[in-house]
Amino acid sequence: MTEVSKVSGITYFSGAGEGWTVLDHSRKYANAGAYDLDDPASVFCGTSAEPLGAKAGKQNSAFAFDGPNSQSMPYMLSVDMQKPQTFTHWRVASNPHYGFDDAHLESWDSSKGQFVRVQGSEVHYWRSRSEDGFAYASFTSAVTSSKWRICITSYGNDSHYQARFQCYLTEAQFGRSPMAR
Repeated sequence: MTEVSKVSGITYFSGAGEGWTVLDHSRKYANAGAYDLDDPASVFCGTSAEPLGAKAGKQNSAFAFDGPNSQSMPYMLSVDMQKPQTFTHWRVASNPHYGFDDAHLESWDSSKGQFVRVQGSEVHYWRSRSEDGFAYASFTSAVTSSKWRICITSYGNDSHYQARFQCYLTEAQFGRSPMAR
């Protein structure tokens, strides 16, 4: 995994250059290709130099879902990290104009054969993003999984009708406290 930064003692990682595979995602915005917002893997490309991601040769580093004017929520994007990883935190970024508000993570539970909600992973991007562009969450306990799903459950900019045609997921990173390995 690519170490992106440390915030309050938590190390955050992205999948930049790691070969993470996007398993599935909700429908993308119809004009996403025209704006270079059509690659779901761009959500995991942050680096220490570009924490919000800047995929080589791309104008933007984000993925645009069809917004609430075109499809109902939730919006989901699942990733396979290829091997189990243990995390205690995550952070996620969107776009201030085309942004979501509520989101959480799910991890693959092989004993149940399904994704399950990660307790404590809830974020409120629109209402509580930090100056660095991310919203942060601390899990109730460490979670180990190779497959994760981002679930966006509410939209942020309801006051602007045009903004509701698309919803950006800019970057998602997974964090680990020094005690979790």
